[in-house]
Amino acid sequence: RRDEENVYLLYGRRFIAMTIDDIHEIERYCIGSLILDNESFYLIETPLSVNHFICPKSRLVYEFILKCIERNETWDHILINSALRASDATTDWTAFTLECTDKIVSSAKIATYARKIIEFNSYMGFARTLDLAKKRLNIGNLNDSKLDLINYLSGSSDELGKEGFEDSKIGSIFDQYTLKIQNQNDTNRTLYLNSGYKDLDYLIEGFGPGSLNVIAARPGGGKSTIAMNIATNMAFDLINSNQRNSQYPIPFFALEMDKTELLKRIISTYTKINHSKIRKEDPEFIRGNIVKISEAKSALSKTNLTIFDRVRSCAEIRLHCNKMKARYGGVAAIIVDYLQIMVHNETKFSKADQIGETTIELKRIAQDFDCPLIVLSQLNRSIETREDRTPKLSDLRDSGSIESDSDCVLFVKNTTNPDDGTEYLEIDIAKNRSGKGEGRVKLIWDKETFALYNRDESNKNIYPDLY
Repeated sequence: RRDEENVYLLYGRRFIAMTIDDIHEIERYCIGSLILDNESFYLIETPLSVNHFICPKSRLVYEFILKCIERNETWDHILINSALRASDATTDWTAFTLECTDKIVSSAKIATYARKIIEFNSYMGFARTLDLAKKRLNIGNLNDSKLDLINYLSGSSDELGKEGFEDSKIGSIFDQYTLKIQNQNDTNRTLYLNSGYKDLDYLIEGFGPGSLNVIAARPGGGKSTIAMNIATNMAFDLINSNQRNSQYPIPFFALEMDKTELLKRIISTYTKINHSKIRKEDPEFIRGNIVKISEAKSALSKTNLTIFDRVRSCAEIRLHCNKMKARYGGVAAIIVDYLQIMVHNETKFSKADQIGETTIELKRIAQDFDCPLIVLSQLNRSIETREDRTPKLSDLRDSGSIESDSDCVLFVKNTTNPDDGTEYLEIDIAKNRSGKGEGRVKLIWDKETFALYNRDESNKNIYPDLY
């Protein structure tokens, strides 16, 4: 409810009064955090626009900060004061920015400040709609006219309600989709990324935007190997395409391995040099293969494959993705290795609840950045005690939410052909919400270089009609 000075926000069963002065102070805290720590902008989880700000001064400062982010520039007191003084010389911008930063000790609460600003703006919008309803219906006492008010706010004559209803009708959705398709061409069409392995891509039909894809295996089963190969294949496919998002980065969050260790594997896969030779970093061997390694550096440096090895939580993943989106315009795909060692803030929860909250947040990240997210997961140890060791969705370790939140689940394991000793990585597609259905795929696995290959296209592929 609202009176002349206060807006009352309902949290559970408690009413918390927020005055205009309160929200102005929160806006100053938000601006102050941004001035003292440029990186804090990427901690804001919900998009905060200029129009969310009530105070005109805060709005102008935030508008300048957004322009700096678009240009990939930093900002501080001096730059803000100089820029805003040129457009509004009557305001003491130095005093205002100092007032914003005066009480700020840390920028850690900026996400909370931003959320309160957005909430207040939403409630103010509702209050304006309520005032408009009262005037149109000539209502003096709301308690005496509840039915009229409810009918008005839910009726088709209400502008806000009508807009939401009309946009949600199947015909309107169809019109929006048709317009999107008509405006698409080869450079701006919806991006579905392939794994680079024909049989697998045939069945899953690419990793689509907003999808959560799980690759699961027992330790040493090859999940990191296939994730690394898929990420590299995606990166090369992107730069070779004429898509407008060909420069979007592909962040690989390696929670288990050091980035240098992962780089050595990528070099080995690209150059076909035995990984043990590269891992030991023998100077004489490196000098003898410097040409191949230099070629790998030249080719890989053209891609936007990005490796992080100090990230442990969904909040940190979102932070880095926000930075990349601000710089490049978007993110092509996200790979997380692996789920069970991610850190959750609510340590009082059980492990299953923590995993459940994490998978939900990973799904939100995929949707927010409109890109596929591939997360690796371990399987329960109990699978090794069964006579039939074929994985099931119930074998996903620690939580049943993994299978329910995911769009695609791939089980991988190492197999060997007893006839010729060929090593294979067998992929069992256990869940496939958007593709052709479940199935099994085998890739040749060269363990000395961590490379994966399609099988002989002439007679060994499971789905030869694809070719």
